[in-house]
Amino acid sequence: MDFPYKLLSSSSPSPALASGRFLSLTDFLSRAKSSKIVWFGEFHAEARICAFLDQLVRSLDDGSSSSSSAPTSSRRLHVVCEHFSFEMNDILRQYQREQSLNFDQFVQAYRDIGTEGHKLDEYKSMLEYCRHHSDTIQLHGGFIPRPC
Repeated sequence: MDFPYKLLSSSSPSPALASGRFLSLTDFLSRAKSSKIVWFGEFHAEARICAFLDQLVRSLDDGSSSSSSAPTSSRRLHVVCEHFSFEMNDILRQYQREQSLNFDQFVQAYRDIGTEGHKLDEYKSMLEYCRHHSDTIQLHGGFIPRPC
């Protein structure tokens, strides 16, 4: 992946971070796994960034169990999505937990609420992964609703 990334940490920085050098993807994912909070800002729906976000979520989902088998850890990954407002938590829950919506229906329900309007197709892989790993991952809307 030809993409720069940098891990910011509140703990004492490594020599690589102190010198302003970028971490390798392997080092970044390793450090992210040991963090309690990973804050990821992005340019919305940019393919390389969405692919990296998908890889990050998969890496942070320790155990990577499917919803059909028991999780290997009691740790739960909470993914707070800026693309969704708090009022969209019901459709996130329907999509992820109840699985009563397929991806296209989910996107249509998102559009019907109409307050955010982000393109979700680039996030499909990550969202589908979170859906199929709902025993270890929980999606949350993380934005205050915009006025219509």
